[in-house]
Amino acid sequence: MCAKLEQRKIVIDVMVAESDLVSVRSTWSGLYTGTARGVSFHQKPVTLVYFNIYRVSGGRIRENWAEYDRMSMAEQLGFQVTPPSNPQ
Repeated sequence: MCAKLEQRKIVIDVMVAESDLVSVRSTWSGLYTGTARGVSFHQKPVTLVYFNIYRVSGGRIRENWAEYDRMSMAEQLGFQVTPPSNPQ
């Protein structure tokens, strides 16, 4: 995501640490330039909420789990979700 988000701004909303784990909720905003579902975008404004959990050992990040709201991203890019029709 970082490579595709120009003029990005990352704000750390909350950070919690316990034992060797650090959890971070951050808000990313910027101009998306990339391809999604075969459609190219050039500097489309987006805002995303990211959740990361890091495992830290020896002063280094050893593991990272990340998640963001892909549905929100798709909607901001103009995609619409259509539920499947009921086959009978």
